[in-house]
Amino acid sequence: MTELCGKLAAATYGTSGTRFVGEVIGYQPQPTYIIQLPDGRIEHWVAGLVRPASVEEEIAYWRNRALAAEQTGGHANG
Repeated sequence: MTELCGKLAAATYGTSGTRFVGEVIGYQPQPTYIIQLPDGRIEHWVAGLVRPASVEEEIAYWRNRALAAEQTGGHANG
């Protein structure tokens, strides 16, 4: 399950739809991924509901991260 660490991933709902996209910064044996969002917030999500981010989601993530960095004076995590 640690194969997504250091990569962008999309956390999905159990039924359908994407909850958020962010960079996987950790993994817990529950199993849970720890994901940092573009604005620096940290989310924890059940590993079975996390998949690699699509190209479109990656583009949106990096765009949103750049916007967050501009709003915080160059620091995307606040």
